[in-house]
Amino acid sequence: AGAGTPEPVSPISLRGTTGKLSRFDADGTVTVVADGFQSYTFGGNGEIVGPAGVALDGTGKAYVAVGAPGPYIADIELTGEENVLVEVDLASGEKRIVADLGQYEIANDPDPMAIDSNLYGVAVRDGVAYVADAGGNSILSVDIETGEITTFAVTGGIDAPFLGEDGNPLRAGDAQIDSVPSGLRIGPDDRLYVTYVTGGPFPVGLARVDAYTLDGQRHDFATGLTMVTDVAFASDGSAYAVMM
Repeated sequence: AGAGTPEPVSPISLRGTTGKLSRFDADGTVTVVADGFQSYTFGGNGEIVGPAGVALDGTGKAYVAVGAPGPYIADIELTGEENVLVEVDLASGEKRIVADLGQYEIANDPDPMAIDSNLYGVAVRDGVAYVADAGGNSILSVDIETGEITTFAVTGGIDAPFLGEDGNPLRAGDAQIDSVPSGLRIGPDDRLYVTYVTGGPFPVGLARVDAYTLDGQRHDFATGLTMVTDVAFASDGSAYAVMM
């Protein structure tokens, strides 16, 4: 038999309720705290996205940032469970959607290069959740009680001189690559620390860690890194960054 027509086309995204929040105890025991989170394939390259960031508020609640298929967020059928911040009761596993940040990106597009949303890191302080939108190059703040979303910071692009005069067509021809904010952490000095994976071609030495005061003022913290996904602090105040 001959080849069929039309040519097969891979779906831009498939989804399933396979995401989980698990607890790992010191003795190696693994317990599923909550499941049924949406997860997605990402275009035709096989990348999987879904629940990615988690933060604890110290009162028995966890806040989980659930991602979605980035630039395809406006092209898939939305269910209201993608690109959301979810509150999880650690005792019962009960889930509550706090806010739909994907819809916020579609409506507001803080970094106005493209509609693109894939949530990653999350940090919580004083009733506010800070969420990194890795696809949208922004950090969003969410009032946990009301669900109100505001743009805390637009991380935008990172200067990439190696692109030359042609620049990056995905960033209006500027010699920049996407910042791709990833991990978030409240540091011992009460600043919000942000890591950046950076966009392709993921150049060596252009990733960094920023420190934001909670009124939105950005400060350099660590530079010269490559594809940074997260940061954490030891009890002596030392910072540890994870690179891919």
